[in-house]
Amino acid sequence: MSPQRVPRPSDYGYSAFHPRVWHGMTLAAWRRIAAGNVSRIAPAKWPLVASICLAALANSGVAAAGSVVSGKLAGGQEPAADPLFILGYWRSGTTWLHELMNADPRHCSTTGIQCFLPDSFALHGVLGPVLDAILPETRPQGDMPFSMSTPQEDEFAILNLGLETPYRFMAFPSRGFGPQVAAEFWPDGEARRRAWLEAWLGFLAAVQARNPQRRLVLKSPAHTARLDMILDAFPNARFVHIGREPHALFASNIKLLTAMLTTQTLEAGIPPAEDLADFVFAMHARVYGAWFSQATRIPKGNLHVLRFEELAREPEQAVRDICRALDFGDCDAFIEPLRDLIATRQGHKVQQYPGLDPAVSARIDEEWADYARYFGYRVG
Repeated sequence: MSPQRVPRPSDYGYSAFHPRVWHGMTLAAWRRIAAGNVSRIAPAKWPLVASICLAALANSGVAAAGSVVSGKLAGGQEPAADPLFILGYWRSGTTWLHELMNADPRHCSTTGIQCFLPDSFALHGVLGPVLDAILPETRPQGDMPFSMSTPQEDEFAILNLGLETPYRFMAFPSRGFGPQVAAEFWPDGEARRRAWLEAWLGFLAAVQARNPQRRLVLKSPAHTARLDMILDAFPNARFVHIGREPHALFASNIKLLTAMLTTQTLEAGIPPAEDLADFVFAMHARVYGAWFSQATRIPKGNLHVLRFEELAREPEQAVRDICRALDFGDCDAFIEPLRDLIATRQGHKVQQYPGLDPAVSARIDEEWADYARYFGYRVG
């Protein structure tokens, strides 16, 4: 991939002084990202990289103490109930659904501060408000609010723990995203897989310890490709799987990639549009190749499927349907906070995208046909 000039981070509310996702890493995690890629760092990004190195040094020191505190808190902590996983491809409505399900006081989730500093969040309670004051109030890829205290996808904790995740691509996108795509979701080798799973489960145990008796609600689009791993760890886990009209999904993912790479890359540019398109197709093939081969393992009654358009049109009804389908009890127990949350999104308009290039549309129709059929969308 040959990079091209990127839109400016300021287009998304970021300056040179705003923290990036890499600032939450320890030295060990940062080394895994930077190893073999130093020559790719743009000269203009060296001050940013220097700040990441300093943050990593500080994080490593705090993590040493934090691991003791978190370990005492977590010490063999088991989930209070079978976790709920919100699955679906990026930009299919998983973030909004994640927030809606967390309106239920019986539920809990990983938060922004926990995912940004997964090794030491137990000692960083005061840092959340500080970061909220520094960071933009909305996510780079859209107008969804962002806060260190609100639900956040645990994929960012996986990233900052130094574990394999496709999000590592954001630092040095010119490396490409080809044959190694599978290992970015779930590492090769039994020993490395055990280490990955142990680190992830340790993080979840620390989060659960701060929320006793509450069901963990976890959201990461990448988990859609990790069903075997999830079910080995949580055999009776519950799942909500959301889909979106394929052409709108593709266009929204191009917007997402452009925003995230622009704000997070350590290179001078991001890949050209045709390479971003290839990336989306490769990722979708990986995610749904895994999903269709593993989904039969989900116990009967533990999966609910819905569409983005249904969630956007009737969010309260969508949540009621989920609670009924997965036997979570009556939604009336938390209907007021749920309606209050929905009210904050009144007037929000789903972005409409211009028509795609005919060749791209044809490729979507061909390569995403199984996805479209699964969610009940017209094929072709």
